[in-house]
Amino acid sequence: AGYAGKFINDNTATDANGILIQAGSASTEYALNVTSTDGNTPFMSVRGNGQVMVGATSADSHIKILSAGTNATNYIALRNTTAADTSGARYSFVNFEGTQSGNEISTLGQIGAQHDGTADDEKGYLAFTTNDGSDGDSPTERMRIDSSGDLNIVNTGQASLNFTTDGSLDYARITGGKSGSGVGDLQFYTYSGGIVERMKIDSSGNVIIGSGVSHSDISAGTPELTIGASGNADTNGGSISFAHNGSDLNAYIGGQKQYLTMGTYTSTPVKFIAGNAERMKINTSGSVIQVGDNSTNSDQVIATFFSNNGSLGTGT
Repeated sequence: AGYAGKFINDNTATDANGILIQAGSASTEYALNVTSTDGNTPFMSVRGNGQVMVGATSADSHIKILSAGTNATNYIALRNTTAADTSGARYSFVNFEGTQSGNEISTLGQIGAQHDGTADDEKGYLAFTTNDGSDGDSPTERMRIDSSGDLNIVNTGQASLNFTTDGSLDYARITGGKSGSGVGDLQFYTYSGGIVERMKIDSSGNVIIGSGVSHSDISAGTPELTIGASGNADTNGGSISFAHNGSDLNAYIGGQKQYLTMGTYTSTPVKFIAGNAERMKINTSGSVIQVGDNSTNSDQVIATFFSNNGSLGTGT
């Protein structure tokens, strides 16, 4: 196809520049305006105030792109033309830069797409980076969505997922990651006047509930549930409650510094099961019942405790 005109720099001039277009500084003045032959369809324009418009005649932002294309064509493409299959190759980034008070220019963050893996395939991942204050033009990767769709929080140590209203105050937090050489754990925090750790799952699978509580490993390696408090009062400890109907309590087990409590509410007895069969039951009147054959209901009372005088009676 022919051209209405050409501007060619044959590099014989001292400067190998192309075309210089100078226009006014008002938003109503064009530095460049490209339209259809009848002038009715805008293709691209640059206004005197630096606004760039593609397919638009007015802009409420510095760059504005309008398109009536379909989902298959309405996009902006960044293509790396260097052929490679290495991990991290074929990358394209969008940089977010800023100017400091001393006129230093720094990269605040990036969003980039790169090849995922080392095979000759189409796999890619999306990386999000931020500047920790000393990264210069190479901010540190903080999050990655890989080719499998997994969301990865990237950190050489611990990283946190914070729940906040404005970024300045965290009302809840989940922290996890590397906590030592070849090990990792997960911690859960809530806010009540300050952010406090409430639960932890350590690298051995132990679950610790409570602030300032450590796992004691009483079973020599078997995963355990530890519930406690950091205080040293007689009432410090932890409890497990069992409920139905949302909030109606059935029973509880409480371990405090001064004693262990096991209790039930209303008419709920306490049963002890061994070998998948009921072996003993404490009913709500305080009787200890030895259970025989449940199918014939032949319960045998082996002891009764009388709370009024502390005496002990036996049954047959």
